[in-house]
Amino acid sequence: MSNLAEAKEEDLTKYENLAAFFFRELKEYARKVEYGSLLTSPSDGYVLYRGLIENGKIEHIKGFTYDMNALIGVEEQNSNLFKKGRLLRNNTIEDVDVEIEKMKSSVNDEVPIIYNNEYKKKDNLFYCVIYLAPGDYHRFHSPCDWKIEKRRHFTGELYSVSPKIVNTITNLFVLNERVVLSGKWEHGLFSFIPVGATNVGSIIINFDEELKTNLPDRHILDPPGTYNEKLLSKDVQQGEELGGFKLGSTIVLLFEAPKNNFKFDIVPGEHVKMGQRIAHLEK
Repeated sequence: MSNLAEAKEEDLTKYENLAAFFFRELKEYARKVEYGSLLTSPSDGYVLYRGLIENGKIEHIKGFTYDMNALIGVEEQNSNLFKKGRLLRNNTIEDVDVEIEKMKSSVNDEVPIIYNNEYKKKDNLFYCVIYLAPGDYHRFHSPCDWKIEKRRHFTGELYSVSPKIVNTITNLFVLNERVVLSGKWEHGLFSFIPVGATNVGSIIINFDEELKTNLPDRHILDPPGTYNEKLLSKDVQQGEELGGFKLGSTIVLLFEAPKNNFKFDIVPGEHVKMGQRIAHLEK
């Protein structure tokens, strides 16, 4: 539930629409960034899952995984991998209620098989997924000091990313519209991935005016499974605002870290605030 007292503009009548309210600014000291922490939360939200990436797969619940490389994209796109922009794969989905069944039938389990050579051979990669509920603060911030080297925009779909749906449909984040910011931090590779949701593919990146999301003809401009890319050289600081969503969505962090002493400070189901410490290195 949102706390209007935290908003820079407390008068609801000043917001043009609901999306403007969700994208509201907070007062200067409404969030405390724990500067100097290894990683801080990029947003308010619920921790869906976090852990070590094994064999290039991210597991969010037992038996449900998705391919890390499909999420972030290939270094060189190969149109031969796709049939009408997609390569068909079969996935098993449990029986659920009628509403989710309708969504399931529309997805068709079509997932691109793609590879990213930079990440391919790493065994010290971690992930963290945070779900922003409608009442949460919808701007996102850098979880550490790092250099952003490229931006990829996958047009994709706009399926719901609520925990119920995420835990039911495998490869959902690979299917949805998303932006992948990739680069380096002090421990190696780092990717920050805002994922679009139902009717709200509108993802805003403050320093990228060229980025246009949630376009009605997006599948014509960029077939599903492909992306458009922009090279960057952008240094960002821990706590710095990077952008935001127009309604509840999800952020995925993928990063390299010392395998022997890296520890998360958060657990699945926990609600976190932007700027809160979420990981550390044990001495």
